[in-house]
Amino acid sequence: MATARILRCNPFVHGGYDPVPDKFTLSRNTDWVKEEDSIAAKWRNENEERKKH
Repeated sequence: MATARILRCNPFVHGGYDPVPDKFTLSRNTDWVKEEDSIAAKWRNENEERKKH
C-alpha cells in the first residue's frame, strides 16, 4: 500500500493528492478527483482575480 501511495502522490505526478482510503484495495482511489478539481478551480479563480488587479 505504501509503494502505491508514494507512486501516486509525488511531485512528478499531476494531482499529488491521495487521501487515505477507508478500505484498502489495489485499485486506484478515484474519490480524490472531485475534491482535487474543486481545489484546482478555486486556485485558478484566485489567480485570475489577482491578474485583474
